[in-house]
Amino acid sequence: MPGLAALLIYLPALNYPLVWDDVNLIVYNRESPFNSFRQSFWHGSSQHLGSDPYYRPLVNFSLRLDRLIAGTNAWFFHLVNILLHSIVSILLVLLIIRITGSLTGGILAGLVFALHPLFADCVAYVSGRTDLLAGLGVLIAGLGITGDKKNPFWVDCALTWFGYGMGVFSKESAVFFIFIVAGWLFLARGKWAMEYRCVLFAGMVIILAGYLIARRQILGHFFGLSCKGEVMPLILSALGNFGYQIGLFFFPWGREVFHFHPGGFVRLNGWVIIGLVYFLLPVFFLKVKHQALFILGWLWSELFLLPVAIFVSFGPSGRLLYLPALGGLLTFAVLMNSITFRTAKSRFLLVPVGCWLALSVPFLWQRMRVWGNEEILFSRMVAEASDYAPGYYNLSLILLNRGDEAGAVVLLRRAVALDSSLSIAGSNLAALLQKRGEYGEAEVILRRVLRDKPDYAQGYAHLALILLSKGNLAGAIELQKKACELAPDDPSLFYNLALLFRRQGKLDSARAAVKKAVQLAPANPRFQALLKKLR
Repeated sequence: MPGLAALLIYLPALNYPLVWDDVNLIVYNRESPFNSFRQSFWHGSSQHLGSDPYYRPLVNFSLRLDRLIAGTNAWFFHLVNILLHSIVSILLVLLIIRITGSLTGGILAGLVFALHPLFADCVAYVSGRTDLLAGLGVLIAGLGITGDKKNPFWVDCALTWFGYGMGVFSKESAVFFIFIVAGWLFLARGKWAMEYRCVLFAGMVIILAGYLIARRQILGHFFGLSCKGEVMPLILSALGNFGYQIGLFFFPWGREVFHFHPGGFVRLNGWVIIGLVYFLLPVFFLKVKHQALFILGWLWSELFLLPVAIFVSFGPSGRLLYLPALGGLLTFAVLMNSITFRTAKSRFLLVPVGCWLALSVPFLWQRMRVWGNEEILFSRMVAEASDYAPGYYNLSLILLNRGDEAGAVVLLRRAVALDSSLSIAGSNLAALLQKRGEYGEAEVILRRVLRDKPDYAQGYAHLALILLSKGNLAGAIELQKKACELAPDDPSLFYNLALLFRRQGKLDSARAAVKKAVQLAPANPRFQALLKKLR
């Protein structure tokens, strides 16, 4: 039932286009799927904002494989996401039934997961496949470690190792699942002798080590994120963000799509208290039936959400909660299983869950539609994360596509004011101001961008055009040469340098520059035509 519900509720998403990061990861990325394990997450996209701390090769492989099969037809990518979410919902039910024996608890938890409004951020948004694949992986691993008594040992090992590998190579936070497995293998009762459990766990350690080595080799670091600041504000910030996400999960109706808390919660408030209460949850249920299972489910949600609460200050809320929710719902199912459903009093507990589901469906449809229109999406982004500079940049592109340059300038000015290091926003703003003849402001903005990002080749190229429009040909040539040095594989930069040398009368230098452009892009007719003229 939960799998079918997930499948049916998301069918409208088949008509949605590719939005936001989908465009960079799919439309502009023409890399081979088989190169995914040798590249960072954003490798091959047209551009990305900031550094790349992610190594998620299975996600890249999946998206690139879909492109080979269906081109850039968005419906196919959405279909894969919907099927993945449906399968994850089914596996969650199976895992809960296996470890608690409660069919009712498993189905209720599965329905809450399948129809949760926040998870539209993972299913209706193609780039949310990161969470779908990681969720699928950890559930397969969970079914492996809780294997059926009839399964031989090698079957349980294969499922556990395969699932854990899928999880960690899809999303970084899945590495924490090894602690859940350790708790299950060495604390809970199982059918395997200790030596077999050690073998199974050792295999997971090898997979984790392989992932970390590959990450170090590709990205140059193991983690890529760090905590800085005093201890107490960091603790309050983590508990506050954690409690805020817990509140979103239980009361998702009409809530924001984007959370943005760059400063965190540095004072004691309601969210910090909620986070602290959830952190101490096992203390309040010391005598619950299946206490070991309850603690493992609670630990699952803690490990998958608390690190996110510490490090992540911006993102679609549902994508932060997808993996933690699996453990949280396992905890919920254990609590439900502690009460028999044979009495009228206990069956009354089905009523609030049913009401929650009834309230959630319309809000799920509303949230799903946000991901079906980029203008609505980015308008929501700037409304809910008003200090997030890339949101204004993204919305400016929508306005530019429909010819509203004045509106785009307003948004880009806001983006640059919030983050002067957002080089692409500064370059676009400078280009629009140059087009309007506002050369002075355009030059000031570009020089500020280059001060914050001195290796930005396109910034020097844009500034060269501004100096040229002001009559400073020599200065423009020096800047264009700098751009060519920083981006020696960009043929358009050498072509423009050739044009500048030609205007200066240095034909030998112009020929050398255009020859470089032709060497880099021999099929470009403009480059060939200029080379013939210069000869």
